This record gives sequence, C-alpha cells and structure tokens, in this order.
Amino acid sequence: MAKLSVSRTVLEKARSRSILTDDERIHIDDLVGTGGKGSVSADVARLPLPFLKSLLDDARLSPNQRAVVALQVHGMVGSDVDRDEIYELSVNSPVEFGSSFALLGRKAPNCEFFWNGRWYPIILCVEFQKDENQLSKVVVLRAHLKLCELSYHIWHYVSRDLFLDDEGHARERTVLEVLNHFNFRKLEMSSADFNLKLV
Repeated sequence: MAKLSVSRTVLEKARSRSILTDDERIHIDDLVGTGGKGSVSADVARLPLPFLKSLLDDARLSPNQRAVVALQVHGMVGSDVDRDEIYELSVNSPVEFGSSFALLGRKAPNCEFFWNGRWYPIILCVEFQKDENQLSKVVVLRAHLKLCELSYHIWHYVSRDLFLDDEGHARERTVLEVLNHFNFRKLEMSSADFNLKLV
C-alpha cells in the first residue's frame, strides 16, 4: 500500500479542480479536513482517479510524489515497473505524458536520440513549468549531449495539440508515440552495451 504525504494546500487545490461524485467528495473532505497547515498522509489506492489526475497538474509535487501518483493513475503497483510498460502507457495531456515518462528516472539513459547517423542512449529530462496558480501547464523535454568538444542542447515543448486528432477532438497517445514525434525512440541497449559496440 503506497502512502503519499502532501501539503494540505496542494490537496485543497486539487479538490477544487476535481470533478468528484458525492461519496468521493466526502472521502476527500474527510482526508483534507478543515483548514490548518502541514502535510496530510493518505493511502493512494483509496484516492479517486479524478482527484489523482488533478494532483498531477500541481507543479509543487516533488518527483517522488509525482511518481507515486502517476503509478496509481496507471494502475501500476510496486517499484519494479517494467520500462516497456511505461513506454506503452496511454496518456492524454502533456502533464500526464511528463509524469509518466518521469517514471523512467533521470540517473540512467531513458531513451535514444538519432544524431549524426547513429542512435545514442541519452538522459531526457522533463521540466514542468508552472503558471501563477502553481499549475503545470507547460511541459518541456531537455537533454544535453557532449561529444568531445562539441556540446549540443536539445529541447522540445510538448504541445497540447499532440493530443488532438485532425478534427480537434481529444485523443490518447502512448508515451512512445510522443517520444517518436520528437525523433526519440525507446532505449534499445544499455550504456555499457553501447560503449562496447562503439569499441
């Protein structure tokens, strides 16, 4: 059972943005309580899906908090999440994409980039830029490549238009489809294997 400890003000904002049934609203009201400061600890499995999706919009979530919420939104349990499962997750907004992709971590390569006739394993970072209401509205992908003395910066703005069809209706995409749109692909080999291949 995954526990989530979040500031009461973050939970209150998520509650005000969520479309909840009467029973769900009563549960969240009991959880948040009346006023006060500090953190609230909750069992993520008992939180309604619309509430969890509203939580993902809040830029004040730490990467660990965001990971716990994203795993629950996609029905994934435990810390042993398969990389291929994450690539195949269906997402319907830039924030949901960024939160899902961030599950791959930033300490080791999480995708590959085609550059100069070769695929390179890279660490692609997700940034959530907030508006005046502390909501994540803009998602940016960034990477920094350095080969010898050449330094190359990559950045892409993940547009809301990626999640619309030709007629302007909402559509889901997989994490991998969004990566492919920006000329990335899933990680095919580890960095160690890649270095051996180069040798």
